[in-house]
Amino acid sequence: MTVTRADGRDGRSVIKTLIRVSDLDRAFGLAAHAEHVQRIREAAPPLTREQTKFIAQVFSDHLLEQDAKRRREAEAGTASEAMSCPSSMAAASRAHGRGCPILASTGPLAY
Repeated sequence: MTVTRADGRDGRSVIKTLIRVSDLDRAFGLAAHAEHVQRIREAAPPLTREQTKFIAQVFSDHLLEQDAKRRREAEAGTASEAMSCPSSMAAASRAHGRGCPILASTGPLAY
């Protein structure tokens, strides 16, 4: 790193700092990151059995909640598909002079 004093465009004195790319690589490069992670892992105590069990339980609960959410959404989608009149069915019904059979059986929908 080099620090120099110079005159700015408007005549005021400025300080210019020049930093070598190699210095930046040494400070922030992949090797520095790997060393940093390694030092953390060496200093961190291993997880206890209780901590490991707790983390596994939280992860398991999360997976079960996500699975239940997907099932509910799939069931809701299936139910709404059964109650809707597909456009191809509606077009075929109009071609034969009839309305949508689902709407005919349930009556008009109020929104």
